[in-house]
Amino acid sequence: MVLGNILPVEYGTKKLKHLPYNHQHKYFFLIGPPLLIPLYFNMHILQTMYLQRDWVDFAWYLSYYARYLTCYVPYYG
Repeated sequence: MVLGNILPVEYGTKKLKHLPYNHQHKYFFLIGPPLLIPLYFNMHILQTMYLQRDWVDFAWYLSYYARYLTCYVPYYG
């Protein structure tokens, strides 16, 4: 995170913390799918519990993530 009046200009002129966006089509297939598979897996399990009306597992699932979010979201910034 860059704050203030001087630091953003310094980061911009020196190209600090700059991602090579012109090459992202070359490395997306290495980074994208491993990051999306856990998200898809969790959404599929949530959908399966809802469609099969497995309300006890659905409640445990939601209570776990509610506790996880209340405990760890403040640390994310």
